[in-house]
Amino acid sequence: VDIRLEQKGNFVVISCADNGMGVSLRDRKKIFTKFFRSEEAVRIEPVGTGLGLYINQAVVTLSGGKIWFKTNPGGGTIFYFTLPIYKQRGRGKRSAH
Repeated sequence: VDIRLEQKGNFVVISCADNGMGVSLRDRKKIFTKFFRSEEAVRIEPVGTGLGLYINQAVVTLSGGKIWFKTNPGGGTIFYFTLPIYKQRGRGKRSAH
């Protein structure tokens, strides 16, 4: 796993890459769906709820960011997400900068 962090404008961009099985073409649109687990994932690791990416997407979206991925079936996936950068202002007030 390779994790990277960079700043782009008013956002921080975080990426996490692995060299696992990748995401098949048929599963790409379902990857952030609640309770979804690909057939390949179930075969390799039978235990799991299919909630991890769903919860990640919800947290990132509610925080004002975006989440997406690039994949190479059979050759790994890179997940990216952005989060806004907030600077403290005065007495506990935050503003996006």
